[in-house]
Amino acid sequence: MSGERWDQRRWQRWLLDRLTALLGHPVTERDVDRPLSDCGLSSRDAVTLIAEIGQLSGKEVPSTLVWSAPTITALSRALVDAVEPDDHVPAATTEPVAVVGLACRLPGAPSAAGFWSLLRVCCPFPPAKRTNNLRSVFLRLCWRRTCTRMFE
Repeated sequence: MSGERWDQRRWQRWLLDRLTALLGHPVTERDVDRPLSDCGLSSRDAVTLIAEIGQLSGKEVPSTLVWSAPTITALSRALVDAVEPDDHVPAATTEPVAVVGLACRLPGAPSAAGFWSLLRVCCPFPPAKRTNNLRSVFLRLCWRRTCTRMFE
């Protein structure tokens, strides 16, 4: 970029030219709001494109940029914001941060997968319909005995 800052229009023109060469078919002004995947951009092409943008701008560009800005318009806008001079200080965000945790007790098993396996083996669901055939009586009895012991 030779020290000069590119605007959104210039990035858009460069992307149209580069995508035409990369994809092997014309990508025109009509395609600027189409998803890049609809234009034929594969994951491999996206990685190539991002690497070329990084070389051209002299800045590190996130490899996920093509997916977070999925159209030529969105990508060119993101590039104007991403490829800023080094003296730029990003504004503080006021959005809340969510910290999510999960804890559970898995009686008789070392992991969640082991617990589900144990449940499938030891506690088959009791028959929905009460019948007096031997299998049904046996399943109900096993279900009650093993499940009550497991959770004591």
